[in-house]
Amino acid sequence: MTTDLEGARRFIDFARARGLETYAVAVNNARSRYRVYVVPGLQTRSPDHPWHAPMAAAIEAIGREWAREPGSGGGDLGDAYLHRYD
Repeated sequence: MTTDLEGARRFIDFARARGLETYAVAVNNARSRYRVYVVPGLQTRSPDHPWHAPMAAAIEAIGREWAREPGSGGGDLGDAYLHRYD
């Protein structure tokens, strides 16, 4: 998810209240846009990684719930993907 600072804060609070550890990082030094990351991340994009299925299921469930929140913009995190963060 990429959003403004307020959107990142709202989603982070929402996700953490549901047990999903999340952080926001400024995108390309553009202080007005933030990418939200879920951690712990995975060291591979492989769907065979043992944490992949449970992590994906948690993100999907929270995304569906988030989509019903007023002001969420209806995004359900259906476009979430594994991204290596160094």
